[in-house]
Amino acid sequence: MTANRIFFITLAMPACALMSHPLTGFGHGRKHGSSGYPLTRFGHGQDTSLRKYVRMHYQTTDSKPVHVYEEECGQSRPVSTSLMQNNESSQIPGAGLGKIVPFKTVLKESYYLVGCVKDYMLEHGDKFGKNKDRYKEGSLTNVSIVRYVEIVPKEDQEPMSHGVCFSFCRTVPGMTFFGIQNGQNCYCMPYFNSMEGDDSACDQPCEGDTKTVCGNVVKSTVFQMHACGTAKKKLVESFDKMKTVSSDIEDLTKMVDGLAETMQDTAVALQTSFGKLGDTVATQLLQDAKLYAGTLAKASLAGLKISTKMGDLEGRYKDVKKLNLKKFREATKAETVMTSMQKATTEGSDEATRLGELAAKAGPDFETSGGAKRYRPVMQFVDEKFADVPSTCGGKAAGNALVAKADDCAEVCDSMLNDCDGFSHFMLKKDGLCFLFAKVETVTYYTGCKKKGAKLVQLAANKTSVSDAGLAANCMVKFSRFQGTSLAPKKGTDCSDCLEEAREAKRCIKDA
Repeated sequence: MTANRIFFITLAMPACALMSHPLTGFGHGRKHGSSGYPLTRFGHGQDTSLRKYVRMHYQTTDSKPVHVYEEECGQSRPVSTSLMQNNESSQIPGAGLGKIVPFKTVLKESYYLVGCVKDYMLEHGDKFGKNKDRYKEGSLTNVSIVRYVEIVPKEDQEPMSHGVCFSFCRTVPGMTFFGIQNGQNCYCMPYFNSMEGDDSACDQPCEGDTKTVCGNVVKSTVFQMHACGTAKKKLVESFDKMKTVSSDIEDLTKMVDGLAETMQDTAVALQTSFGKLGDTVATQLLQDAKLYAGTLAKASLAGLKISTKMGDLEGRYKDVKKLNLKKFREATKAETVMTSMQKATTEGSDEATRLGELAAKAGPDFETSGGAKRYRPVMQFVDEKFADVPSTCGGKAAGNALVAKADDCAEVCDSMLNDCDGFSHFMLKKDGLCFLFAKVETVTYYTGCKKKGAKLVQLAANKTSVSDAGLAANCMVKFSRFQGTSLAPKKGTDCSDCLEEAREAKRCIKDA
């Protein structure tokens, strides 16, 4: 019976084994952002590493989650007494029997929950504690559990928690598991054996952390201590993951900040110009753009804050990397830094997602050109002889302002299908602002420019690259949507598509 007895040892899946790239979830597996247009086009100018990064995290085709599994981590299997030589605890005969000096040498690096069990070792594996009269392991494996209260002086004892018990047991030679019973009784053991018991749950709050449970009156919450690699290796891995996220956040923060600055400066200049022209609808749109630029600037500051935090952690990492992590105090310092880096990586991953989505929405940059050709000036459907003059429009908004060329603005509107009828596009030299509309309701068209100049201004708004177009404005609607119809205001009639107002301004926008 003794030789063939089975000890069920559950090796829980360690966090390190489940850790993939911290930003694998960027974009939540979607190919499209919440606004509908493809984020694989995100980025400006040349094919930067940031654009490649965004493509990688938004593509779903042929991509699979990356999971790293340390060899032998995460297995669940029964281990017999006769095979205990395969378990590291059995390599130290008499575990828990010799002289124990805790908190001197770190022997374990992490711990994982096994379960809630009535533990045979607590009942019959205690050679020196209060259950020594029931000790039976001497003739079997010659080991004993080690109790926290028996080893740690009373004045040094702390209120019990998972972390307190682990900090003790990780320094006791030959121990692979630890358990906590009745909220406070911590003990270390080379193995555990679940006894038959009732179906009660481990619901006793830990004395030192009431948010967690530490067994109950008869059962123990049992954890396994397991080292998946060296402490220094884990420290380096945590830093590398944080550094990757930090680099992404720096790039995204710069991009969002650049979009905020461009939107703010362009909106201020255009608002001044159209204010002089008395175009109240346009000035209100530009005021909205300024407000949204503030939202982008605030988001970039949040990214900068996390980036700065990661920079500080990098300095702390460089300090603890030099320490001897086999010593308890130095390993504790390293673990504190590692935990902080892991937390910062998680926070940074979330922030990178937010920044990436903001940048993709506020500054879409599609690789295709010619999108604006699918749109026509709204005046073509109101009074065709004024189709080539500059125009601005207002209506029911379909989103926030965009820093975008006319082609990109058209692509975004197309991606929204029936939720977008058109857009008002402004160009100031090389910078364009776009405002999307679910329904265009008003138009102001400028007839004071010379015909040749007006055509040049009109064309400038449709170019995909403009060297020096000056000031341009155009209200554009989907050709496929309004082909063959009239959008001219028709008061007193039931015309759902007709504009509410078409106002002629006998001025030239270039003179503002």
